[in-house]
Amino acid sequence: MTSRREPPVTPGEMLKEEFLAEYGLSQARLAKAIGISPNRIAEIVNNRRRITADTALRSRSISATARNSG
Repeated sequence: MTSRREPPVTPGEMLKEEFLAEYGLSQARLAKAIGISPNRIAEIVNNRRRITADTALRSRSISATARNSG
């Protein structure tokens, strides 16, 4: 019997499925809200760029605000 392992979830998938979709944000709106370029968000979502510590901290502030307003 062989066990199948699911491929790891990428940061881009997490951002797209559990952050943008959950809070109803577009990539452009998130980029503007956290003060980075929309291209950076698009590259992260499309797994062409890693999430830097700076981007993670900026995104975290939006996440906390969205959670507290709901």
